[in-house]
Formats: sequence, C-alpha cells, structure tokens
Amino acid sequence: MLAFGQVFEVEGDDWNPLDSIYFESPSPYVTIPEYDGNLWQIATPQKTFFESSYSPDNAILTDSIEFYPVNNYSHFDLNFSQTDFDVLGYNFFITFRHKIDTDTLRDGGYITASIDGGESWINILDFNACGFAGYPADFVEFGTLYGSSDTLFNGERGFSGHSDWRNCHFGWYFLPVNSMHFPQFCFEDITLRFNFISDTLAESQEGWMIDNIRIRSHNFGSSTGEEFEPTIVLFPNPTFDILSITLDEVKLMEGYDILDQQGKQVQSGELKRQFNAEIFVGDLPSGVYTLRLKLSNQRDFFRKFIKE
Repeated sequence: MLAFGQVFEVEGDDWNPLDSIYFESPSPYVTIPEYDGNLWQIATPQKTFFESSYSPDNAILTDSIEFYPVNNYSHFDLNFSQTDFDVLGYNFFITFRHKIDTDTLRDGGYITASIDGGESWINILDFNACGFAGYPADFVEFGTLYGSSDTLFNGERGFSGHSDWRNCHFGWYFLPVNSMHFPQFCFEDITLRFNFISDTLAESQEGWMIDNIRIRSHNFGSSTGEEFEPTIVLFPNPTFDILSITLDEVKLMEGYDILDQQGKQVQSGELKRQFNAEIFVGDLPSGVYTLRLKLSNQRDFFRKFIKE
C-alpha cells in the first residue's frame, strides 16, 4: 500500500472531474437552511476585504455586506449520494477556494461530516469511516486544511484568522481504487457541513467566503496485477444471532471486523484460514452493519448485513 505522501507521485495518476459548484446557478448539492441568524448566502460580495468572488460573480459567504455578529452559529450543507457519484465511498475529493477574516483561534469555520442522515456529526479531521488508505487528516501536512492545533473557542478545530484566497483540498480513498472489491457501499450518502461560529467579543470582521467547489476522483492505477472479486455469501441476512459466511475463492478467511453505520469497529475476531465460518452477532443492537472480511492475500472485502 502506498503512503499518503506518495499519492501525487504515482506514475500515470490524474484527476477525474465529477462536478463543480461556482454559485452562478442553483446546485442540487447545496442546502442553506432557513433559520434566524444563519449568515450564509449566495451573493456578489460587497465588503472591503471580501470585495469579489474568486470567479465572477457570486460566492457563498457569511453575509455579502455586513460584518458577522457576536454569538453566531451558521451553516450550509453539501449533500452527496452514491446515486450521483458511484465512487463516493472509496475515491472522492473536494477542493475549494476560500478567504477568511475572523478573530484568530476564536471565531472561524470548520467542516463536519455525517453518514447517518444527520444523526451524528464528526469533524473531517476525524472522519475515517472505513479505514481508508487516505482520509482528510492526511491533507493537513500540505497546508491546505486546518490542523489539530487550530482550535476555535468552542473546542472545534477549524479555519480562523486573516488570509486571502487559499485552496483547500481533502478527500478519502482506498488503493488501488480501480479494484471492485473496495467498499463503495461502506456508506451510500454523506453530508459535509460548513459551520461558522463567533464568540461574545464584538469584532468588525467579515467572516468566511467560499467559491469554486470542485468534486473529483483520482486515478491512482493499481498497486497489484491481481484483480478479482470473490463470491462472498452471508446468510441468513437479516440475522438474529448467527451470521454464516461462505467464500468461493482459493484465498482463505483470516479475520473480520464489524463496523456500525458510523464506521466504528464494534466487533472483531480471527477465522483461522477458513473457507466457511460462523460469527455470533447476537449481542449487537439491531441495525445495519458492514462486515470487513480479511483474506490470506492481505486484501479486505466488505459486505453489508442486517442484525434484527
């Protein structure tokens, strides 16, 4: 497996544009909730520092005219589905341009992710739902994403301070991404939430402005010449207690992990190089889970099952 720092050095790799958001026309991915105090709006900037968008004429920003107020929380969402992007769960990257003008390490913006329809949220620095080869925290070293020491007044890590247009880039992926066994179904939908906060101290500052959001995948090629998709059967599915696994492949099962819908490991075990196995899942709460099956060729394969 390649280390993250090697990703942009792989011979023959290139970017595959999937879609873009320039805020010149409505986007199906962007949602700005309507509630009192939500500063986010799509408009032509008319401030001193936020004097223009990155590309004419509009951007999304925390009010196009006024300074941001005290005690504010505002957000907008980007909503992505595997229906729109079949690579969503295993090879997905976001880039955007942004300017910020806030009280350093106090007010600012941060990005959270939800893969359970908004029931739970996690800062993208901690988002590694399926044990990706690369995930957002890995991009901190390139200086395009905030880091663990960039803490805002509420304890969240995020952007703050005063900076002109910068590029932000992050994503998640497995290697090699062209193999069908990678878990594009580890999650089927994701919402990225762009949060803005301000504390109790009044500041004559302009907030956060974002433009030119680009959605991309990356062609890394393959790190191995072996490409196969074994037949893995789980039964019964749904199950109350015993989950049987049958593998129709010359490779053997060596172990497994069970992940909940947030990508958290809730159970694991060894399978002693078997073609058939039974796992007791009766102690798990009812719900949808992902089985990560570890084979003797050091490959992981993912299948979903339902615990009743």
